[in-house]
Amino acid sequence: MNLEDILFGYDQKHSHGSAQWANAAERRKVLRTRNKGVYIANDLRLNVEMTNAHIGVIAPTRMGKTSRYLLNNCLRRWSDPMGMVIFDPSQEIRSKSQNWFISQGYSVFSFDMEQYQQSQQINFLDGIHDKNTARLTAQAIIGATYKDSNDDAFWTEGSIALVTLLFLAVVRVMNPENRTVAFVYQLVNKLGHSQDEVSALIENALDDADFDEYMAFLANSEKVRLSILATVHSALYAFSDPVLKHIGAQTTFDFLALRERKTILYLHTREDKIPFFSAFFSVFFQQLFEALMVGTGNQVFLMLDEFASYHIMDFHRIISVIAKRRVSISVILQSIQQLQVAYGKEKAQIILDNLIKLFCQDCPPHSAEIVSRSLGTTTELYSQTQTNFFDTTAPKHRISRHLLTPDEVRTLNKDYCLFLCSRYRPMKLKMKPYFKNKTLVKRSKL
Repeated sequence: MNLEDILFGYDQKHSHGSAQWANAAERRKVLRTRNKGVYIANDLRLNVEMTNAHIGVIAPTRMGKTSRYLLNNCLRRWSDPMGMVIFDPSQEIRSKSQNWFISQGYSVFSFDMEQYQQSQQINFLDGIHDKNTARLTAQAIIGATYKDSNDDAFWTEGSIALVTLLFLAVVRVMNPENRTVAFVYQLVNKLGHSQDEVSALIENALDDADFDEYMAFLANSEKVRLSILATVHSALYAFSDPVLKHIGAQTTFDFLALRERKTILYLHTREDKIPFFSAFFSVFFQQLFEALMVGTGNQVFLMLDEFASYHIMDFHRIISVIAKRRVSISVILQSIQQLQVAYGKEKAQIILDNLIKLFCQDCPPHSAEIVSRSLGTTTELYSQTQTNFFDTTAPKHRISRHLLTPDEVRTLNKDYCLFLCSRYRPMKLKMKPYFKNKTLVKRSKL
């Protein structure tokens, strides 16, 4: 303690910032090997209080998100029964973890857009029971296709209303083989040239109030009708693809299996095809979260790689309530900016505020700036004249310094990650890839 500390108090040493790294005792409060939450780094798991916490893993491509986090979780031993959903574009996770899960008594399923003949199937219209569920499904499809259409609310609302009525009509009167989104797409095409045929079906299916709503759509000018039909046609087009026609023909997987049995579900499509199938994934997650709102049964973990590539309707609201239903979501991102582009700055900030954040090496500059600010500032002694560290005669001044500068964040040692949780001081954790752990490597080769 120097003279200034004696004269003005020890708190002077924090006069320009008090940010510090968590000590060993604080780290043990959050992360231990015997905990039951998600695996954060190596064999360290979140404590009981944070078992249902959501995690954001931020690192550029090829910086180890899969090998250091996703496979580190999938190749570990889970003492309690659980359900897990894994978005796996490259199929690397499935190829290395599927047999390990099976050896532990888990039932393994997959929705596979590449090998779709062997894929599980889900008919989204099976989840429609009334007008409210029909509208939610319509919103998910239109919202995924036109997520940036705030300036065209008239067209999107009109499109949602029309799709809602078509869904209701098909669910109520069509036979099971035609009770699909692909058939609704055919009806939209017919509205362009055989309007009377579609109108007769709808009149037979809907009550008076809903049929009047349909007639109000027909009463619009031709320009308005054609614009709404074009919007709906574009949104439903992917469901006419042979892949989704097959996957959407019936339902073979029940979301409740994640709660009731030890269940692993892989989702696979190539990265370049994610935008084409975005409407499918939007409805898939909307119905998944609806099913998981019943919080009894197994804890469920969602490992969502390439998260910013597909749009989940109202995710900024869902993330704040789903944890109370014993669901933990891991959001895998290349950068914070990527999330802002996908969801807008306000919604992205709400999502980030609900995440414990893990930052790996080589963060993009924008993300590194945010991390540096989040870590806070500390107070350092500085001397302009001191030439030797052991020279105690040179006058020293206190200055403010980031705990880590943006450059230091970007050049973080590749074997470490930064763990940021608002309730605790930041931590620098060792985070080895699974292939440096002999036990995990052995499990990956089963």
